[in-house]
Amino acid sequence: KLHERHQELFTGSISHIHALFSNDGAFAAQLIKMLADYLHAGGARVHEEALQSGILHILASCLRMSLLRCQRVKFFSNPPDSFETLRKRFDNLSEENYPQSRHEGTSPTHIPKLISEACVALLEACCGRPTDEMDD
Repeated sequence: KLHERHQELFTGSISHIHALFSNDGAFAAQLIKMLADYLHAGGARVHEEALQSGILHILASCLRMSLLRCQRVKFFSNPPDSFETLRKRFDNLSEENYPQSRHEGTSPTHIPKLISEACVALLEACCGRPTDEMDD
């Protein structure tokens, strides 16, 4: 029973990666921009809650781990033509090349432009736009 549930979760996670990062990360970027819009429109209380709750850290960690998973199956350098193709790539990874602990201390080598732009919008929503002059 536990093995079946693990397989369901594994298949679901591959499905999520396929949905989020297809089309050079367009859906992931939309979700990040939606959060940026919410923070921008929400005012000081929403900013403070987002910063204090650690939501940005959680987003950054999940995004990093997901991009690393994409990197291991060459998602961006050789985009899969279907979910089944992507699943086969994950199935063909050996355990030694894909332990969860390998995420520690590594950074993805590719971040899609749309996701980078969305992250900049999110930072601007939280911290404001950069300025040439700084007040002391």
